[in-house]
Amino acid sequence: MDANTRHTVEQYLLLISKRADGTLLTNASWIRKFVLSQPSYKQDSVVSEEIQYDLIWKMVQIANVHENCPQIEELKMHTHTKLHLK
Repeated sequence: MDANTRHTVEQYLLLISKRADGTLLTNASWIRKFVLSQPSYKQDSVVSEEIQYDLIWKMVQIANVHENCPQIEELKMHTHTKLHLK
């Protein structure tokens, strides 16, 4: 394996390792934690429209890099590996 591919694989393995040991949350764990932390959540398994809106708004803010979320984001992974699609 070339150095670029090895570097990319190592980054993915580090990400998986951090998620496995709880250092980073999985997306599902982060969503669960977000919902449970909402004052309007009544512990009844119902995610209201208000909570849904807040969740989507927060996810868009994170995705568009308007807000950081260190619980789920590792520093951006960089790769020089080129994909060869056939």
